[in-house]
Amino acid sequence: MRFIPRIDSTAILFNGAKFQYSTDGTTFTDLWSIDQTIHSGFNLFVPSTTIKGIKIIKFIDSRGATGSLC
Repeated sequence: MRFIPRIDSTAILFNGAKFQYSTDGTTFTDLWSIDQTIHSGFNLFVPSTTIKGIKIIKFIDSRGATGSLC
């Protein structure tokens, strides 16, 4: 997965955000928690194991579930 912060945002503001995935559209599992290594430009995440059947990936910012979704 590649993630690039908005060009008008400071990358470190995304520290604490995370991506979650769902294979059934209801139950979500953490996929990638963003930490202080985030930087401007492309950030790359490769899961340690293959995850099959992903239907939804959502982005949760540091505000939690009320934050942004994608």
